[in-house]
Amino acid sequence: MDLGMPDGIHEKTLSKTGKPRGRPRKTPEGGKSVLFYLPKPVIEYIKSQGGSSWIRRKALEEMKTPGKEEGGKKNAD
Repeated sequence: MDLGMPDGIHEKTLSKTGKPRGRPRKTPEGGKSVLFYLPKPVIEYIKSQGGSSWIRRKALEEMKTPGKEEGGKKNAD
């Protein structure tokens, strides 16, 4: 049974040139767009720090921190 185009692309989402419209579900590097609910003060803080690039940088820093691989608490002394 054929359910349309490969990779979950619906034919109506293609432009006249055949390219998909909108934000890609996944990037060629394997990344993907995600949504989170955050309170308004947190959103304002994130925007003031640089938005998504700040989030990405902080996450990468946390991943490189020794002892964080097992999900340890950040402020545990």
